[in-house]
Amino acid sequence: MRLAFSIIIPVYNVEPYLPACMESVIPVLEDADEIILSLGKSTDRSGESARRYAEEYPGVKLTVQDGTGLSNARNCALRQAKGDFVLFVDSDDFVDTETLKSLLGKIRGGVYRADVVMTDFYRYYETTGKSQLTSQIGSRELVGLDSLPLIAAKRQSFWNVWRSVYRKAFLEKHQLYFRESAHAEDVDFTTRLFLSEPDILFVNAPYYYYRFGREGSLMNSVRYSRVADTVSALSEAVWRLRSCESGWSKVIMSRFQFEYILSMALAQEVPPQEREAALRLFGDYRRILSPTEDLAVAAVRRFLQIAGTGIASRLLLLAKAVKRKREHRTL
Repeated sequence: MRLAFSIIIPVYNVEPYLPACMESVIPVLEDADEIILSLGKSTDRSGESARRYAEEYPGVKLTVQDGTGLSNARNCALRQAKGDFVLFVDSDDFVDTETLKSLLGKIRGGVYRADVVMTDFYRYYETTGKSQLTSQIGSRELVGLDSLPLIAAKRQSFWNVWRSVYRKAFLEKHQLYFRESAHAEDVDFTTRLFLSEPDILFVNAPYYYYRFGREGSLMNSVRYSRVADTVSALSEAVWRLRSCESGWSKVIMSRFQFEYILSMALAQEVPPQEREAALRLFGDYRRILSPTEDLAVAAVRRFLQIAGTGIASRLLLLAKAVKRKREHRTL
């Protein structure tokens, strides 16, 4: 029996972006495949647009999420998915149709046999219209969790769920759903995924375009709750990995420790009345950052002991602003 795929796309206030997303994904579908649009309570015409696609294309299905937030939208669709494999696409992003079609064809044909197939991805900058490949796998084909240190070598994001294709039976067996009512859900999901020890394959098939700098994106809004969720997810990931005895876990733990440090900049981006409380969220940094195999993390930990989280967070925010300017991003 031919393998089928379920492509899960949450839809919430993305009216200007949904057409590009759908037009890139729909041509990938074969007869048994499906796209599940998980609808939130949009205040624009995103829902109407989604319904038009469902009316026009038999492979496009609708569900209405039973709660709020991205995680709930994904979970609602995941529980209804009928495919042997699932992949997640955010509705303000898009894919390279031919690359994704080729990747899924290799999974269908048994060329790639794994519980998880991970790829590189592109960053698409909204302000310039230019794309940049985030290359962690490159032309290599790597097998197994022991390859994770190679993927994480550059201190770049490796936990985004939309860069991988997942065997649905594996997710169900290990009850791998998204933590709801919280930000940084991908960190939590991917940590639990790795600790479930999937057969994982890293391949050269960058199909995903992650859109940076769009107006109205949830990632552009920084409130205390986002900082609290991020700190919580990263801290929990570090604690989970600390108890793992596999060789790859220490490297992945150190990368989350590094991300924990970078997230201190968020404490300076919240409204002024929330800033002091946001900084207090990092009060446990000594335990989170010790021990570590990352020399940069160890150096920052020593600096924090001298200068404190307030000064460190301001310096990190400055570095973040410089990076945004270099990338021609306004948000």
